[in-house]
Amino acid sequence: MTNKIPQLSDLAGSQLSEDDERTTCFCHNVNVKTIREAIRRGADTVEKIKSETCASTGCGGCEWDVMMILEEELKKR
Repeated sequence: MTNKIPQLSDLAGSQLSEDDERTTCFCHNVNVKTIREAIRRGADTVEKIKSETCASTGCGGCEWDVMMILEEELKKR
């Protein structure tokens, strides 16, 4: 039995696409929908998402979620 480390591509879309109203960044009260909208407007890096939404600029605990959402949205292009 091997312990596989999950990759972003393994996780993207699993839970996130089901609940756009879910709060991702509690420090700045940013939900999944707000992050998706920023990406659709052109924020194509985590840094651009941070700049546009403030998500992941507080404690940084949501950065993994922001990366997963970004990867999922970029795959749709």
